[in-house]
Amino acid sequence: MTDVIIRVTGLILFARPGGNDKKTYLLFPATPIEMEHVAQIGFAGENTGCDTYENGICFLNIDNWSITLGDDKETVNNLPSGRIDRATKKKVRSDHFSERKRRQELKARVVLRDGGMVEHHSCGLGTFEYASEGDIKLLNVVEWKFTIATSELKLERRWMYGGKLGNPVEIRKLTPGTDNIIEIYIRHIPVDEVGASSGPVKPLPNGEPPPHWHMFHDLLTERPASPPFPKFKSLVTEDPCKLYKNMENIATLNCPVGSSDPL
Repeated sequence: MTDVIIRVTGLILFARPGGNDKKTYLLFPATPIEMEHVAQIGFAGENTGCDTYENGICFLNIDNWSITLGDDKETVNNLPSGRIDRATKKKVRSDHFSERKRRQELKARVVLRDGGMVEHHSCGLGTFEYASEGDIKLLNVVEWKFTIATSELKLERRWMYGGKLGNPVEIRKLTPGTDNIIEIYIRHIPVDEVGASSGPVKPLPNGEPPPHWHMFHDLLTERPASPPFPKFKSLVTEDPCKLYKNMENIATLNCPVGSSDPL
């Protein structure tokens, strides 16, 4: 048995379609050029064929791709805080979960078919006040975990636009380290943060929403005329929130993840 640990950061919406579909979808909203973000998946390895190589992690760009991870089971419904469905009373549009994808609001998608969020290993950098949820800590890094029966995980991607999804294309075969763990990193961060040292965390002005949060509303069935936003209250004073374990790099405060579930 091999544990697969996925660490997620950036402008990503965790969403579940409901009904018989028990998978969890990571949706990457499209961003305008002036707010350009990079959608990437990474894993430990040599700097061969990487779009970005950072802290010993090989990152590949996944624009316009859909990636599925885990055996076809079901995921635990323990989504991160920051629920846009509760705040706006609008669902995520169903075509974002579909095998057919033509709209351009979605840059990339990762489908998790097994496992759940590891709450005590997920972390946030700030406390926010948000609609009916009150004071919440928005998460900058979400850890997700599942177990596979083999010692190899085939990483495949499929083209997401132009009608029915294309055939899977193998990216890499991932194998565990000496600790019998396969680690994967998924991120959607501003282009100027790629490869940059994060430095000390600077708080947002009190009452300000996280930058770029409004792009989550583009994924809804109807964009609210006056959508509610989380409002910054204070920095979290616990241990620094890191994307890479045992390294100084921390997740971006600009882009905490959001979530949505069926009403």
